[in-house]
This record gives sequence, structure tokens and C-alpha cells, in this order.
Amino acid sequence: MILGSAAAIDEADALSGYEFEELVQRLYEAAGYACRYVGGKRDHGADIIAAKGAEVVAIQVKHRADGKRWVGERAVQAVVTSLPLYKCTRGVVVTNATYAPGVKKVARAHNVVLRDRDWLVGELALFCVLCQKRVSPRVRRWCLDRADEYGGDVFCFDHQRTLVGLVRTATPAA
Repeated sequence: MILGSAAAIDEADALSGYEFEELVQRLYEAAGYACRYVGGKRDHGADIIAAKGAEVVAIQVKHRADGKRWVGERAVQAVVTSLPLYKCTRGVVVTNATYAPGVKKVARAHNVVLRDRDWLVGELALFCVLCQKRVSPRVRRWCLDRADEYGGDVFCFDHQRTLVGLVRTATPAA
């Protein structure tokens, strides 16, 4: 999967459930979390345990092949169950889709953070399409605001300078 590309969300939709869990783990690791995969048949409601400082997060990952079906309350209930088992300070549910009506209310009641398709699109765009290094939100915005120059892809500062030089060289003089 090419992070930072305009097609990254479509590629995420095409992943298997396990590949999507790996992607979510990679996103959290890039954000500075130390992650441990615990998913599988007996995961007790968490697929990934992510730690950063004193924060320990249980992450339940829900992949929808079409990216459109809702994720229901059971995902929130599952991650809530996992919190004491893994000694976590917070629960998160991540999906490439959206949440069913009423899920946000249940999540708030249990202090669970919901990460949906919009969040995922933003996270996937925080990487340089060429070197796959994480970029700042400001760099992401710069590239996305200049879609005519960068084709909807995100490039780190070093690659932006290289591309600008190539684009200027390749563009015929007026």
C-alpha cells in the first residue's frame, strides 16, 4: 500500500481484515506508539495494544470490504471488555467505514474514541508518497491545496523541492 497517495483509501478498502489491522498498527507506530498485535480468535476485544508514555490504548479494528457498511455497538462493547484485561487507559475503535446511529452515544458513555473513514483518510495522507515518511499536517495541507502540482498526492518537504525542479524543467516555456 502506498501511503500518501490519492488512492490510499481505495487500497485500504481492498485489504483483507488482517492486512487492515497491520495498516492501523503501522499508523499508530508512525504516530510514536509502541504497538503489540494481540488480534485473532481469542483477542478479548482488542486487536492492537498501543503504548505511548503512560497511555496504553486497546484498539479494536473493524474493516468493511466496501468501506460503506456501518460498524455497530458490539465493537465498542468488545474494546470496553478488553480494557481491564490488557490494563489499558483508553479504548479506540478504528474502521474504514462509519458507525451505526447510537454508537457514538455508547462510545461516549464508556470513554471510547471512534475513528472512522474520515479520520483514516486524513491519517493515510500524513505520509510522503515516495519515501513513506510521516509528514506534518501543514505539509499535507500544502500538497492537497496544490492538487494541480502534486496530483492529490502528499510529498515530504525534500521531495516537494525535487518535484518542483522537475516540473519546472519539464514544463515548456511560455
